[in-house]
Order: sequence, then C-alpha cells, then structure tokens
Amino acid sequence: MTRSTRIQLLSFVTAGAFVALAAASIPAYSEEPSVNRGPVKPYEPILTAVGTKRVIAFFEPNLGRCAVKSVVWDIRDDPAEPVSSAVQLRVSLKPLQIMNVDASGNQTIALKCGYNALTFSVVDEEIVAAPAKNKR
Repeated sequence: MTRSTRIQLLSFVTAGAFVALAAASIPAYSEEPSVNRGPVKPYEPILTAVGTKRVIAFFEPNLGRCAVKSVVWDIRDDPAEPVSSAVQLRVSLKPLQIMNVDASGNQTIALKCGYNALTFSVVDEEIVAAPAKNKR
C-alpha cells in the first residue's frame, strides 16, 4: 500500500468515525444507541458505553500490533447540545494486551487486541492486579 493510499484510507476512516460519532449522539426514535462490543476486524467500529460516556474505537494492524484509535465523549440528555467533551485516544497494543477506558467512579471497560492483532473487542473479564511479591 502506498503512502498516499494509506493517508487517504486513514482520512476516510477518521471521517467515518466522526460521522458515526454524530449519528450515535442523535437518538433514533428514542431507541438505545447502537452497541457493538466485538470482536471486530480491522477498521470495524466498537460502539459501547461506560458510565456516562460513549466510546467509538477501531483498529488497524500495524507491524503485528493493534493501532487503536478511539473517541470518548459524555452522553448528553439534549441531543441538540453540542458535544464539547470529546477526547481522541491513540494507542498501539501488542496482541492480547488490554487498554482500559475509565468513566467517573469505578466504571471501566477493557478493550483487547486479539491474537496476532487480527481482532479487537470489549472484554468482560474482571482484571485484578496481583500483589507484588516481597523479595528478601
């Protein structure tokens, strides 16, 4: 893939993510917003919520890793109110590595790069940090 083709593709995908962001913020006939917790293939969106925040995330394979791009914003009661809280996140995950997205309080979702960086999904596993062992 040439550099200009890759730039055009990334521009298209980014524009698509923001269109999805705008569409997700407008309720369709008072139904719940779309949810897709994966697993997804490259360039397919994860659409979910955590606490009072909505999340759109997708990935592209990059040298055996998941190059993740996501947007997180506050859910608004009034869809006419502009979204000013949106934050874009970019991170490169190794296969099976997890990225946490936190909301207020103790609400968190975990996004996981799949085996060989071929998929990406929200995982429901509870992640518990193991206590450090004392070395004497």
